[in-house]
Amino acid sequence: METEGGSFQNAERLIMGIRHIAGPREWGAYQQAHLILELKDEEGKDFKEIGDHLGISAVEVARRYRAMKALKAMEHDELYSDSADPKFYRLFHELVSLPNVRSKFGWNQEEEKFDDEDKSREFFELIAPQDPDTEAKLKTFADVRKLRTIIGSRTAEVSLSDPDQTFADALKLAATPTSPEATVFGDELERFERVVTSATVDDIKSLTSQQAEKMEAIVGLLTQRLEDFKRLQDE
Repeated sequence: METEGGSFQNAERLIMGIRHIAGPREWGAYQQAHLILELKDEEGKDFKEIGDHLGISAVEVARRYRAMKALKAMEHDELYSDSADPKFYRLFHELVSLPNVRSKFGWNQEEEKFDDEDKSREFFELIAPQDPDTEAKLKTFADVRKLRTIIGSRTAEVSLSDPDQTFADALKLAATPTSPEATVFGDELERFERVVTSATVDDIKSLTSQQAEKMEAIVGLLTQRLEDFKRLQDE
């Protein structure tokens, strides 16, 4: 079978893919993504070419491909390989689609892989707990989508990773207003720490005398706040 994009090594598989993906009888999502993975990795087709042949957009082809790669990562993980299941494909499809979710769990969109094993295992644990007596917190793609409201809330994220708390508990905490002062101060401390840690020699050299004085004043204020904290802890 010759096409504008070149010959496909397995014409029968391609025809089935077109029939089931673009035709009236829809193939399962996992099977669709598996076909895309093979066409990309084994036959060297790019996303646009695959999309043209299968009747779907290149963007959606890329999303399905990345979701399958994420699932494959779980299949090859030393701790979670036995728990990996095709039914998780839709959960990974949602994960790679949401910027803050994929960032939270270490998914590298450009390299199409998890680049942080610990973070990826946090996600694997949420869909397939190592303890057989523990219920999975994420069961549907809708659950993964709801992670958008949890990520960014410190208390909700702690609840999410706590095996003794439910997914509903984390969602409730994410929706519960916290003290504005505590939230702002805590968040700003973390942001300030990141900025200070990443400062280069050139950044330090470029400071003005007024900015250096402000730094000194901040150190004094932080020392006072730390003393306040210790005093309140003792009360």
